[in-house]
Amino acid sequence: MSALAPGGTRKTVTAGAIAVAIASTAHAVLAARGEWITNDKKLIDNAGLRHADAALEGLTADPRCLGGAVDTAERLITKAVAPFAAQGIRQG
Repeated sequence: MSALAPGGTRKTVTAGAIAVAIASTAHAVLAARGEWITNDKKLIDNAGLRHADAALEGLTADPRCLGGAVDTAERLITKAVAPFAAQGIRQG
């Protein structure tokens, strides 16, 4: 995180990165299920990832808070793709 700009920019960049990661995971989950998404407004819900909002709750610019949000998002993403890894669908 030290490479990021200080203050609110660090918070914004982290929140944005988490949002992109969750949306990308949602696309991957739906693709692995063979589902076609035509309405991105329902993307997160259709993939069963609405609980991912928890990663951004209470987000502050404090580096420990930002790191905790990234850790939470990582756990949620790992859990979301785990069933597909068990089916032999390659991760990462």
